[in-house]
Amino acid sequence: MTFKFNHTSTAFQITLEGSFDLSESQNLKIGFEQLISNDFDEVSIDMSRVSYIDSSGVASILFIKKVSDRLNIRFDISSISSPAFRVLQLSKLDILLNIKSSVTYTDPNSEPIQSNNQELHNLEITNIFIKNQN
Repeated sequence: MTFKFNHTSTAFQITLEGSFDLSESQNLKIGFEQLISNDFDEVSIDMSRVSYIDSSGVASILFIKKVSDRLNIRFDISSISSPAFRVLQLSKLDILLNIKSSVTYTDPNSEPIQSNNQELHNLEITNIFIKNQN
């Protein structure tokens, strides 16, 4: 997994890509905790290129939300891949997390396909987990 932090004076964005599992989840939490401050109005996570997420990845997302809430910073997931959404949906966390839109996960080397479907809870997912073969 790779992750990137970008921020403006008021918005903090995290972009995740690849397999979101134990191997990098601790580094993500540490990096986020070092950079976040109550100077930000919003924390947004782009998960449109996440091919796989396990429980440690989910725990990292919940950690980021918890820290954001503690600092009174608005939190959302700006975009999420279908495999990642399905994991959050199965764990009933899709209701807790503010998910703006979903994308259909394709190949890591191509662009995700944006979905305008506002009712994310009714998405049909054919592949729950797509493990990157690279």
